[in-house]
Parts: sequence; structure tokens; C-alpha cells
Amino acid sequence: MKNEVNVITFDKPLTEAILVKRKNRFIVEVLINNELIDCHIPTTGRVGNIVLENLPCLLSVSDNINRKTNYTVEAIAITKDKTWLGINQNRMNDIVDICIRRNLFSEMITKNHIKREQMLGDSRIDFLIDNTYLEVKMPLISLVLSDEKRNTFNSVERLLKQMNQLSEVAGKGKGAVILTCFMYECEGFLPGVYSTRREEVLHSIDNAKQNGVQFWIANFRIDEKGVYLLNYNKK
Repeated sequence: MKNEVNVITFDKPLTEAILVKRKNRFIVEVLINNELIDCHIPTTGRVGNIVLENLPCLLSVSDNINRKTNYTVEAIAITKDKTWLGINQNRMNDIVDICIRRNLFSEMITKNHIKREQMLGDSRIDFLIDNTYLEVKMPLISLVLSDEKRNTFNSVERLLKQMNQLSEVAGKGKGAVILTCFMYECEGFLPGVYSTRREEVLHSIDNAKQNGVQFWIANFRIDEKGVYLLNYNKK
């Protein structure tokens, strides 16, 4: 797919602010109209190797009176032209759900009966669409400044287990897809390949592909008004 498609139009345009500092895993302090406000950050780990302090950001606002913070960080910008990089991993499954229901992923999968959060063995898979299991990944490890070293990580147990179980069902004739999503334009890479267990991950990917698991990449864009699907491709 080559033409950009609007997936979500926000009910309220996102608010631009400056991210001042990260206070803990869940809270950052932002500056809005010269006022410092605590704000939820939806990724508890690092965002690539980016230093978040003093970066422009986009915030969504919640009307939920039971929330501790009214705002959530949806995107950050690391360039002067403010190309926004979406970081809200919690939102991605809903975005993919909309794309499936609107048939925007028609080359990858067609919709009929869609179920969310389905168990496969002892793994939880994001979607079961008819007889096809679909797991969605939104890695942030790829967010790096151009001349800086990429961080590595070693937490791939869940990914390896999911790939093995998807391989089993694919080998029995059911559909199995791993969709890696980026909320910015990226050439794309498969999940886990920048971990310290790279060789083990690559071996599992090769085994999964041989058994019929499909790997796809989807690129999205976010701005103040909404979320847009840029393209998606089989890897």
C-alpha cells in the first residue's frame, strides 16, 4: 500500500508541550503554557537511546476523573522540523484493530470474526481473526539519533515463546502473523534482532518462517490531528 490513509482522527487535537524530566517509570514532568504538569508516559522502559529531557512532545488529554494524571505522552520529536515519533505502545493494538476492520491490511489478512487477547498454549496472542493468529509488536529500541550506538536488551523470552507457539499452529495449517509496527517511517526490522540474544532470535525467526509464520512491517504517522497508515509490507 502506497497512499497514506487516515486511521484515527482525534476527538481533541493533541497538545504540544516540552518534556522537562522523567520523574519515574510512569510519570514525566512537562511544560505547558509555562506551567509544569505531571504526565503519564506509556512506555516504562527507555525510548531507544534518546534523552527525553527538553524534547517537544504531543499529549492526549483524558476526561477520566479517576486518573492521577490528565495527560499522556503520545509522541516526541528529535528533529527541528518536528517529525513526530509515536511512543504510545498501549494504543497500537486499537489502531491495528481499526485497520483490520476497515480492510486496510487486505494483502496481509481479511476480516470476518475478530477476537482480541486470545490464549495460545500459555501465551496470550493479540488477535485471532477467523483461523489466523496475529501478534502485534511495537518496538521502541529502533528510536536512535543518527550517529549514536543502538541500545541492546535481553528480554526476549516472551517473544521466543510466542514465535515457537505460532510456529506450531502454522505447521498444523492455521494462519500465523507477527506484525511489527512503527509510529514513524522506518525501513523496518524484525522484533528482537537487536537483543543480546540475536542469534537465538534469528534462528527462531527462520524456523517460524519455514513453518509458515508470516512477518509483516507497518509504518504509521502521528500528528496533532490523528494517526495515519503510511505503508505495510511483508518482510
